[in-house]
Formats: sequence, structure tokens, C-alpha cells
Amino acid sequence: MEGNATFVTWVIRIAATIDEITVHATLEPLGAELERDVVATAQEELGSLLARSMGKLQELRSDPIKLGRSVHMKFATYPEWEQFYWPDRFPEVKYEFDITIHILNTGFVYRHPYPR
Repeated sequence: MEGNATFVTWVIRIAATIDEITVHATLEPLGAELERDVVATAQEELGSLLARSMGKLQELRSDPIKLGRSVHMKFATYPEWEQFYWPDRFPEVKYEFDITIHILNTGFVYRHPYPR
């Protein structure tokens, strides 16, 4: 917190797997390049979804994530917290998401067979 401004950073870590099965002898493993693309896309999509969700909550002035419960711990007394008046501050919260996704790859290849 800085004065009446509240800044929040959510740190999100996710691990996922890509299971691949060889369906054709000529197919090569998907490789690190695809993994990087999948991770980058997933991080962007998740960040965008979370930002839109947070923006909508702020528009509706609804705090179902109980962010105010964390913020109120920054105040020494209850009267200070009441004076801060969280319902008016919540729509002005500045936020960011620190998202890191790791993908574990089995190394086998699965793609739909090519039409004959």
C-alpha cells in the first residue's frame, strides 16, 4: 500500500503435462519449440482471463476473492481501516499477475493420422 493506493501481485505457478503417443513412425517429437509456444500462449491467455475477471469484479464493486481481508491487516486499528473504506478503494486497486507455467513432456508423438 502507498497512501490510499493498493497494489497487488498474484504469483501463480502451474505444472502441466503433454502426453504424446507415437501413431506413425515418421512423426518426430513435438519438441521444445512447441512447448515454449504452448507455455507462452497459456500464460498470455490465463493472464488475460484473470485481468478481465478482476476488472469485472471491480466494475461490480464485488470482492468475492476477499482481497480486503488481506488489505485490512495493514492497519493498526479498526477505526483506521473503517476510514480507509475498502468498498471505495477496491475498484482502484492496481494489480498484476506473475504467471509461470511448466510443461512436462513424455517425448512421444501423438497427432491425428494423415488422410490417405
